[in-house]
Amino acid sequence: MAATCLNLNGCSLSDSKLLRDDFFEREGSAELKKKVAFIFGGQSSEHDVSNITAESVIRNLDKEKYEPVMIGIKKNGTWIKYKGPVSCIGNGTWENGTDGYVLPQNGKIDECVEFIASTNESITDCGDREKTSLMACSGLYDEAGAFTGSGAGSVAGAVTGSGTEAVTGSGTEAVTGAGAGTGTGAGSGGGIAADVVFPLLHGCNGEDGTIQGLLEMAGIPYVGSGVMGSALGMDKAYAKIIFEHAGLPQCKYLVFERKKVLADKEGTAEKIRADIGLPCFIKPSNSGSSVGISKAHDKEEIIKALELASRYDRRIIAEEAVTGKEIECSVLGNDEAEASVPGEVIPSNEFYDYEDKYLKNKSTFNIPAPIPPEAAATIREYSVRAFRALDCSGLARVDFFYCEKTGKILINELNTMPGFTGISMYPKLWQASGIAYPDLITRLIELAFERHKDNKRET
Repeated sequence: MAATCLNLNGCSLSDSKLLRDDFFEREGSAELKKKVAFIFGGQSSEHDVSNITAESVIRNLDKEKYEPVMIGIKKNGTWIKYKGPVSCIGNGTWENGTDGYVLPQNGKIDECVEFIASTNESITDCGDREKTSLMACSGLYDEAGAFTGSGAGSVAGAVTGSGTEAVTGSGTEAVTGAGAGTGTGAGSGGGIAADVVFPLLHGCNGEDGTIQGLLEMAGIPYVGSGVMGSALGMDKAYAKIIFEHAGLPQCKYLVFERKKVLADKEGTAEKIRADIGLPCFIKPSNSGSSVGISKAHDKEEIIKALELASRYDRRIIAEEAVTGKEIECSVLGNDEAEASVPGEVIPSNEFYDYEDKYLKNKSTFNIPAPIPPEAAATIREYSVRAFRALDCSGLARVDFFYCEKTGKILINELNTMPGFTGISMYPKLWQASGIAYPDLITRLIELAFERHKDNKRET
């Protein structure tokens, strides 16, 4: 995903101000704000949720400490540096237009967004890890004086400093930067667009360790769990295995492969009915925000639910339906993680589905949850235990069922990048625990730097 220069309607590289001096990180100046790159959108079924989350977080960023850099990923995989109003992020209008550009009413492309990267381009080597960051890999890197040396990678559609497009060489394209000379790879030098990345991506290709792997290889700090924690938190089937080994009680469940399910839907439905019972929940193993989840009350509904879930993942989970309160708890920290007060979700639908979470806004919450103090203490302890078991960092929201009749507490799942909207439980629970929304964002950014420093190792 290399940065490139487009010449749209006569708008050259210099016209679009892609190479802006003020976009460079200037180290050594204490008075300069840290630049935080917010990545949102993404190529998952939770694209719209990510947009809503991003607008809310950016609005609540402490602008006295941080300067936001907004990076949107369209559903087709195009990366753009967005420069338009924050109010256009939540409703998705930031991605209107073609070729990565959103045209504002005044027609000035450079005042709204700039094209960053396309899935049709690639860099196979990021060169010097110490100096080359995510920016060289994903297009968040400014090319002025940036590409030098003779690294092994290649850049399709290389950029020149004169505002024109150029592709030279045979097999490996040469890169020329403004005053930078030439090279045959990604190289090093120049500046980076941000000090830290806040990946506000929900679901696959964002919350599952993929973007985290890119950021790790780029050597840039980022908010949230690392590759393994993100992958495990996203994959409910493997998370359940870890939870079991950590001694965390959970409901009965079965895991199926999509090919086998579609080959024998009747047999699969019968096994679920016999082993799990009715009603039951059917869900994709890798998904979030209740996307693809159904509650089935009979065999026919199980089959329909299996068909729906199979659209979102190659593995499908069947879980027993637990009668009890839906309790959520927020976790904050790295090695020394702490849990918020637990809260209760009272869905307006039969269960807390996607529509109920993000569209209808009719669910109600009890914060703190109306449960016995000892139950609340256990949920907080379980939340931190689950957080550590999956090797999470930064933040997570852990969901439980509390069975009032028996006093049982069952863990349901852990979300490594929970919804962060104005109605989301994660910030609400911390607000009730004494941490305001803007302070929570600041703390998460600080934790990102802390974990990045702690992860350094000799090579």
